[in-house]
Amino acid sequence: MPSTLTILQQPQEFTPAYNFNAFVVTSSNNAQPSFKYIAKMYIGGNVIVEKSAPHPTYGSAYFNPARMVESIVKFDIDNTVYGFQTNSKSIKNYYVEFYEEYEIAGVITESVLKATSNTIKIWNGIIDYLNYASYDFNNHMIDNSYFLNHYLPREVRLDDNGWLYYLADDVTSIHQNVTITAYDSAGYSLATTVLDNPFQTNGTLTHHSIRFDCAPNGLNSIDPSQIFTGAQPIIPSGTVYYEIDFDLPKNIIFQFYVVEDSCKYETFRLHYQNNLGAFESFSFMLASKHTETIKRENYKGVVGGLTAYDNFGYSISDRSTTNYFTSIKDIYKIRTNWLTEEYKDVLEQLVSSPVVYWEKGFTLIPIDITTNVFEFDQKVTKKNFNLELDFELSHDRYRQRN
Repeated sequence: MPSTLTILQQPQEFTPAYNFNAFVVTSSNNAQPSFKYIAKMYIGGNVIVEKSAPHPTYGSAYFNPARMVESIVKFDIDNTVYGFQTNSKSIKNYYVEFYEEYEIAGVITESVLKATSNTIKIWNGIIDYLNYASYDFNNHMIDNSYFLNHYLPREVRLDDNGWLYYLADDVTSIHQNVTITAYDSAGYSLATTVLDNPFQTNGTLTHHSIRFDCAPNGLNSIDPSQIFTGAQPIIPSGTVYYEIDFDLPKNIIFQFYVVEDSCKYETFRLHYQNNLGAFESFSFMLASKHTETIKRENYKGVVGGLTAYDNFGYSISDRSTTNYFTSIKDIYKIRTNWLTEEYKDVLEQLVSSPVVYWEKGFTLIPIDITTNVFEFDQKVTKKNFNLELDFELSHDRYRQRN
């Protein structure tokens, strides 16, 4: 029987993978016997089929492939490549074909293709429940001067790494160049560098998700072929602060203040994924503490035995308790400098982040945050704060088995 199957609702062009990806469909055939809507979801090279009976009141049906699409997005972080880079693991796409089936002459029969959704670009973000009801992907695009990172000033050391992440709708509409200007203590320009963004092809999915080195080590390691005007070093010796300008309509300028390590304490540089899928970076520069938790498993054996056919004896060096398994968990407690309360939202993202790395000697070491409480003080109570954070290495260490 001829019918019209209509897609009433579908996700926006850019949709966070970890939120609802809602499709609502209806058909003029929904009163047929044994009627079901069929959704064939083309996700990550797989075809996943779901069926749904019509709603008893509305006759339409709802499909939400969010749990399936979130499995194909991961995250992108790499401190060995520099400049503009694509985030190939952070953005994917999928689409859905809709069919229907119902009983014809006693046989359940599937229809021909009835409707195809738009191609949905999913990215590795999640919007809080209170905000997702009014979600508009345009409010997360660099086209409209939005980044996936925070906009507050940052403190960095000359050997630090860090990145700015963004999504682009029309990548050809984004200004091709970014300008970095380094200043001395008097506010005079030491160097101005313009870098070229080579990823501006709308037909290439990964060109819609980009990260850019914004910390001194990454900037000073950029290949000269990406430099449009200026030269290395982009952040020269004597730089007190520098600014990064993407030449956007809202004139957003990122500020970075160059600091030195404390002479008293070890600095811990952490990179952590925020709720929008980007990696933020923060340095903990006050007193820290390193402890080990050691777990042992052992058994007791009988000491002594026959040393000759007519003699029982033992040696003082014989072991009664034998350790057959020893694991070591490294635990750290670190502290930030004193900060203004506007950084609380930034650090709350760290405490709750599912993916965190400690960059130690340019090696990214996976860690797990064990701090489980984060306190938001009222402005009238405290104007400044520092964060004390507990973490442990993701991998245990082991000793020999005896």
